[in-house]
Amino acid sequence: MKTILFVIAILIVNNSIAQKNPFIRIYDKGNNKFAKGKIRDVSDSSLFIIQAGSDSAVEIPFYKIGYIAKGRSSGHTILMATMASSLSLGALVYFTHNDSPPPTYDNQVDGFTNFINSAVANSFQTSASQDLAGGAIIGAVGGAIAGTIVSALVTHKVIIVKKELNGWGNVHQQLKGWMGK
Repeated sequence: MKTILFVIAILIVNNSIAQKNPFIRIYDKGNNKFAKGKIRDVSDSSLFIIQAGSDSAVEIPFYKIGYIAKGRSSGHTILMATMASSLSLGALVYFTHNDSPPPTYDNQVDGFTNFINSAVANSFQTSASQDLAGGAIIGAVGGAIAGTIVSALVTHKVIIVKKELNGWGNVHQQLKGWMGK
């Protein structure tokens, strides 16, 4: 079992390292996002990207581009961290749930103390589904905090595109560098 998990982990890491076409977000001159996807190619006057759910490349002329941001937005980072921690902590708590009977107390203690001890012990008895919900909620809060911290510390690379054709030459070289060409 460990070997299978190790092979899967190697394949995932290898796939993420081997990606040569980074995800980009393209904004117009008015700072409105109008396209996003992975870089397919860069020509002397256009940028070709592959958008999600499409196999064909979309051509975007350089004069329509205000700036290009590399990577996903901060909201995406926060959402992915929240989902990952919520699912993992919820599953961990669910699968480690133990249906042990509440402890019994001897009758040598006075009635009030016995009542308090049994009330406290019974109040902490939860079902597996309650454990799952509690773990998922705590994981979601922790993941949101972790995602916010990570997104605050990560700097996204941004290329500002100028209207002149010679300005596109510098951008062209930077995009080729992002693609590993």
